[in-house]
Amino acid sequence: MTHVFCAKQNCQFIDTARRIGDGPGDFIATHSGLMLVELKVRHPDAVLLDEEEFLQALDRIHSTRPELSSEDRYERALMSPHALDFQHCEAGRSFKVPDATDPMLGTVYAQHFGCYWMFRGVTNLPHTFIMHRCKAVSRGEPWRLPL
Repeated sequence: MTHVFCAKQNCQFIDTARRIGDGPGDFIATHSGLMLVELKVRHPDAVLLDEEEFLQALDRIHSTRPELSSEDRYERALMSPHALDFQHCEAGRSFKVPDATDPMLGTVYAQHFGCYWMFRGVTNLPHTFIMHRCKAVSRGEPWRLPL
């Protein structure tokens, strides 16, 4: 399982973590070679999270409610050279366009049973979650689910 060091308050990525022993805190930062206590000198709120916890935290902080969009906007975004992760199922289609400044976040575009949607989100949000969010909003239900 992949681990990362990030700032707890805003979930800002610091570095990936590499295991160096068998203990629960035996990780060092891949690029700087620092351990958590040493990283806390520069980043007082630094924490070690597994990749799934990190992505859940990012999603809670940065995702927005899906809003209705248009077929034209969906098609134009799909033609972008930066569009990635096109997925489809019986319920619809989705893809993401990452932000230029932070490729872990971006705009999610979806077509769900004939309606077009867009929202900000984590760029590796699974297609099934995207479809769930669009369905929930279209029914007036809560759209946030834990990853």
